[in-house]
Amino acid sequence: MRTSSPLTINVDQLTQTVLDTIKGGGGGGGEGGIFDIRENFVDTAYWNATVNTNADGTATFSVTLPDNLTTWRLDARAVTSGADGLTLVGQNTFDLLSTKPLLIRPVTPRFVVVGDQVTLAAVVNNNTGKDMSVDVSVQGEGLTFTGEASQTVTIPSSGRQRVEWTATVNDADNVDLTFFAKGGDFNDASKPPLGQGDQKLLPAYSMKCRKQLVRRACCAKAARSQRP
Repeated sequence: MRTSSPLTINVDQLTQTVLDTIKGGGGGGGEGGIFDIRENFVDTAYWNATVNTNADGTATFSVTLPDNLTTWRLDARAVTSGADGLTLVGQNTFDLLSTKPLLIRPVTPRFVVVGDQVTLAAVVNNNTGKDMSVDVSVQGEGLTFTGEASQTVTIPSSGRQRVEWTATVNDADNVDLTFFAKGGDFNDASKPPLGQGDQKLLPAYSMKCRKQLVRRACCAKAARSQRP
């Protein structure tokens, strides 16, 4: 079972029709209540190459989905043992949507540079059947926000809203961010999916490191262009 992010299925098209599926990740807290912070983002939710069926050809298994709010595609392939002299094969796929009535999706760079002013954003989806006033906030370490960290927006039914913040990166090794959304009885919280490690931290590089990264990227691009 893997995420269909690289496939043609778009979660934004499907989440509008699903209102009652609520799934959270690890525990955490934010302003205005207790939040389940989503921070376990992976591309493959489950893999098992040796699932055996019973006598009537039925097999069952259980899996806890990661924190990705997306469409997961289950790809099942089967082959008989051939013990009776006949080998049969089969394949089938099934799409499973993981979403929430109110969800927040952080929009961040993969890394930041010390001293730079960066724009952080989050897209909040309202998948309920009514307009909703949503408190959207961000908590961060390793940077200083220019304005208020909390904003209130009104999102129409089955709509979405992009919220932005401006901040200056402090002299730190990493930036630790958590994004929160709360509206009515629903809430969601997420770490940046592009972050590194278990805590989903964004590396903070010095200007010298930035120039080295750019130089390496240019060299790699030039090398690729010279290949036959």
